[in-house]
Amino acid sequence: MESVYKSPIQLFKQYLSKDVKIGVKLNKDILVMVANFLVGIIVGYASFSLNNNMYSVGLMFIVGIMMKFVSEKILGEKKDFGWWILNGGLVYIFTWFVSFVLFFNLWGL
Repeated sequence: MESVYKSPIQLFKQYLSKDVKIGVKLNKDILVMVANFLVGIIVGYASFSLNNNMYSVGLMFIVGIMMKFVSEKILGEKKDFGWWILNGGLVYIFTWFVSFVLFFNLWGL
């Protein structure tokens, strides 16, 4: 007898496998979000290693704009700036800020 309980991961996989068209689109959106998350951590560490707050913020914005174009390449279609802010930009900025503060508090001063 199979268990009635399904883990959230199993439910997510089942949801993605229901409709190929929606699943492929959702996978690309998640890939964009994960890419922005990982780049936010990397840029947070690079910003910490610069030891200059103005350069750190500048680096964050420059890489953020570049991630918009990388996101378009991942999706294979052109999106406007508002779409990127809501589907990856806020994740990138928040992750950058949290990782920068974390690195600064752990190894700074």
